[in-house]
Amino acid sequence: MKLLKTSAVGLLLTLASSANAVLMLTAEDANWTYNKFPPNNITAAELLTLTGITVTEELFKVDSGGEEGSLAGSYSGSFTGSTVNINYTGGTAASCPECLLAIKDGNNDPTFYVYNLASWDGMEAISITGLWPGPGDVSNFVVWGGPGDETPVPEPGSLALIGAGLVGLGLLRQQRRRRPM
Repeated sequence: MKLLKTSAVGLLLTLASSANAVLMLTAEDANWTYNKFPPNNITAAELLTLTGITVTEELFKVDSGGEEGSLAGSYSGSFTGSTVNINYTGGTAASCPECLLAIKDGNNDPTFYVYNLASWDGMEAISITGLWPGPGDVSNFVVWGGPGDETPVPEPGSLALIGAGLVGLGLLRQQRRRRPM
């Protein structure tokens, strides 16, 4: 019976762990700001000069045209006014030993807020507020990374299936113990 309870608790903890925390940031938390004229999108070379961090690929980008990038199927993102939200939806997650988030509003100072996402686990939701309060609005944002900054993540359903299998094994073992020889 103790094994059954332990297995059930393990299954519940596995399912509960699929709910992720939210990384809450503000404009003041930006590691760097950058002004660019004309206000085109920031490039990997400009990010290297600004931050000293080498990034080569747009992992996830959101602008008025929608979502794109190599991890677009794993995230959803939105921006309204001075707020940015990024949510992990499943599949391959960003693994960010060296990832940057660049948020743009080309009509204000600074043109870009840039965040170092090295401590982001790729599955936490990100919410950033206080960007260009007043007349400013976010026009796009990009999560930049390098080769190998993608990690396949087991779906919660797969984890639940493993947990259910462990519970089943526990029940089978308990049943065998009760049978008289």
